[in-house]
Amino acid sequence: MRDNNTVRASFMPTAVKCFMALQGDGLQVHQDAGAVTAGGNAAHEVCEIIVKTGERPENLTPFALSHGCDLGHLGRATWYALEFWRAHGHLFPNASTEQELSRTLGANPAWTLTGHADVLSLINAEEGAVLDWKAGYRTEVDVVDQVRTYALLAGLTYGLDRVSATVVWLLDQTYQRWEWTMGELISWALNVFDEWASWPAGRYETGDHCHYCPRRFTCPAQQAMVKATIDSLAEFDSGGEIVPAALAAVYPAVQNVERLCQTYRDLVRQAVVDAGGRIPIDGETELTLSESSRDTIDPSAGWSAMLAAVGDPDTLAQAMRVSKTDLLQLVADAAPRGQKGKAKDELMADLRDAGAVTTTKVTSLRVVRTAKK
Repeated sequence: MRDNNTVRASFMPTAVKCFMALQGDGLQVHQDAGAVTAGGNAAHEVCEIIVKTGERPENLTPFALSHGCDLGHLGRATWYALEFWRAHGHLFPNASTEQELSRTLGANPAWTLTGHADVLSLINAEEGAVLDWKAGYRTEVDVVDQVRTYALLAGLTYGLDRVSATVVWLLDQTYQRWEWTMGELISWALNVFDEWASWPAGRYETGDHCHYCPRRFTCPAQQAMVKATIDSLAEFDSGGEIVPAALAAVYPAVQNVERLCQTYRDLVRQAVVDAGGRIPIDGETELTLSESSRDTIDPSAGWSAMLAAVGDPDTLAQAMRVSKTDLLQLVADAAPRGQKGKAKDELMADLRDAGAVTTTKVTSLRVVRTAKK
């Protein structure tokens, strides 16, 4: 978001789509908490070590515990970060990490663009490169304006002629790359400022970018979309004729409502915590946090007792589940430096030969852009 005409690079993909997202009135909802953010923070910390040392820490558990994120998610994300850096790290010589950048441009009003580039490389006196790690799956939100802002700031700060930008999607295991001249970058920024200056009062633009907007609870366009979605769901007749196109047309809006509901739950949870654990609803009910217990069995410590109760190792094994990520992490921890990848590959080959690996496909609904013919 902005303060006194200051805009972060990470917010540019939303700001260029809807200038009203920059207006500061109303409830501001930030993406600063939750499992996704925690996983991203942990992944970025590990990625920074990869850039600095060329290696991933052997034990990722302290990072997962420190940020309160899933170890499996962290392992998958940073595994690809290491693979990417081994293959392409040479394209980022003299790399620095978490480089703070800031520049004021334009006039009447002037805008200050700021950001922290995950990786900044000064290739030579004329060329530079920036890289941004994305710890989640690739989204339909166009991230090019975020890294284009990093590229602009890097070029202006260091007097470069050309700057490339790379976005690495750690869970999709893909990456995107662009390259611009400084003339192209400056022209783009000034065009954005001109569009903001001429933006009609009260005009809101909705789309995929709304998910990242801190005004999504107060935005009139969002409120209208939510009402229309709820009305559409209320009119849906599950016993009538199913029209696939009609169902699909409503799905993106349903996703939007689901995201709003999740953000609302996060807000309410934090409000309950801040209120000391209880918030009255009416004279008879109140909202509170309910705790429950979940047991985790240590297979090593409990093996003898479990085997005695079940009686047969093969039968007992049917109740066991092995995390592939955690297992490969243990193998990597035990392998000598330089042999970790080989050790993991050999284990997986042995497990497949033994018939111990079952591969299943998981399907999920996802809105994607139509392939161009």
